[in-house]
Formats: sequence, C-alpha cells, structure tokens
Amino acid sequence: MAFHNRIDPRRARFIRTEARKLTIQFWRRNKKFYPGPNGHLNLLPFEPKLIAEGVLGLSFDEPWELGFSNYAGALQVELAGQLDRPNRQISIARKFSAEIRRFTAAHEIGHFILHRERNLFRESPLTDPAIWRPATRPELEANIFAAELLMPSKILRDLFVRRFPAPIDVCKIDDNDAVMLTNGHLMPSELRAKPLQEIAEIVANASSFVSGDQRTLTDIFGVSRAAMGIQFRDLGLIRRSA
Repeated sequence: MAFHNRIDPRRARFIRTEARKLTIQFWRRNKKFYPGPNGHLNLLPFEPKLIAEGVLGLSFDEPWELGFSNYAGALQVELAGQLDRPNRQISIARKFSAEIRRFTAAHEIGHFILHRERNLFRESPLTDPAIWRPATRPELEANIFAAELLMPSKILRDLFVRRFPAPIDVCKIDDNDAVMLTNGHLMPSELRAKPLQEIAEIVANASSFVSGDQRTLTDIFGVSRAAMGIQFRDLGLIRRSA
C-alpha cells in the first residue's frame, strides 16, 4: 500500500514540503561546489549524515550495531537507527547496507523535524517485515519524509521522464515495454498481472528506455527497490488505470 493512501493528503503535502525545505537548505550550502543549472544532480545520492550535521547541527554516530528492543511487549527486534533528541544525536547501525542506513537516517531526521514531543526509534527492516506498512502514524510520517528527502519529487519526476519517457500505466504495458523492463523474461500479460508494488520495483531497477545512461534510478538515488517503488506509486509515476 502506498503511503498517500494511509494519511490525510494535506498532512502528506506538509511532510513533503518540510523535507523539500531541508533539501533546499542543503543545496544552497553546497551549490558553489556544483555550479550550473543541473549541479544539484551531482549531489545524488543525498547523504542524510551531511544534512543532519551540516544543516540541523545534529551529531551522527555510526556504531556497528545498536542492539535489540522489545516490540509490542514481547517480540525482540533489532534496531537500525535511533534518535536521541535531548542530546541531538542520530545513531545508525553500520552493519546494514548503505541503502538501509541512508533511509534509516532520513527516517530519523523525519522524526526530529515532525515529532518534537517524542524520542523515537526505528526497527531494522531485516527483522520487521511490516516496515512499509508501519503500525503507527509517526512511523508512517517519518517514512514519507525520508522518501521525499532522498528522492525529491521534482528531481525524481525529471529523471523518470528522461528514461521512460512518461508515467507508466500498467494496463497499457505492451511487448516493447515488457522486453525493456524484464529483458524478455515476462510477457506483457504476465507483467500486467503482477501487484503494482512489484511492477514499480521492476521499473525502479530497470535501465533507461531512451537515454544512454544505463544506471537505474535506485543506483542514482541510493535507495532500495522497495523505497523507490513506493515513491513511484505515491507520485503517480507508476499507476493502474483500471
């Protein structure tokens, strides 16, 4: 389920606006190093550590692991990141992949900006299979914030249409689309029958249809296929018309 289907649209817009404000501040502090109209693209993938330290004045700790915490009173889950608001510190477990660390750090920044009344932690995606269907509203909101911080809507839309070259309506996928997206492994009917999130993740990991840049959008933004797929869906870049 995409983020925007589970939260009031006005609140979602506010969260994305707050994330964009932070991205703009980061860009303005660094634009002298990346001149030109598309200089901001050279900042990709955005590094939440640099944003936390350089813009927000937070300290950033990266121990190998953060241990475990009780969840729902019983289940032990491993921590990937933690926000210590009184000490203005974000801690991220170094044992996880770069994509998980990057999203976790952006998620904790989201908590710092959005939920000033609480100190919050985020469970590891490796031990929490419901990471993209979080049980609490603060976790959902922090995920929306992290997605917008790492994959800003305008930049993602611009790069998407350079590659595909328009939003993809799953119901209209044809033979050429299926070949390009799956290297011929799936027929159009097989691809169209898949869940929307799975199709979005396939697109997230696909090379360009029209440009010579063979990097995937997950490579460019430094995020997981799941994160990119959900952002595609929230922005209407991957949709099912019927």
